[in-house]
Amino acid sequence: MFEIPASERVHRNQRGEVFVRYGDQNRRLDADAEREFVLERGERQFDRTVVTDATLGDLDDGQLNAFVQTMVFDDSPLAPLRARHLILPQEGKDQVT
Repeated sequence: MFEIPASERVHRNQRGEVFVRYGDQNRRLDADAEREFVLERGERQFDRTVVTDATLGDLDDGQLNAFVQTMVFDDSPLAPLRARHLILPQEGKDQVT
């Protein structure tokens, strides 16, 4: 037996099933209950997950400039990415999500 600490993520087994601990029982959630559980937990959205191996240098400058041109921002060229949580500050520097 093993213990899974509480986290922001919803944990699934190898079959993709989600279980919740109620008292001394584990209960498998059906699709509707799982969706509600994820919303209650406030699980982060996919586009807010930091890609640990990605850097700002991995972004295509041409695509980034085309993206930025579609918006009006007075700050840095990275402001539109920050506004859409495509870049998040982590450990004192910007991380790509």
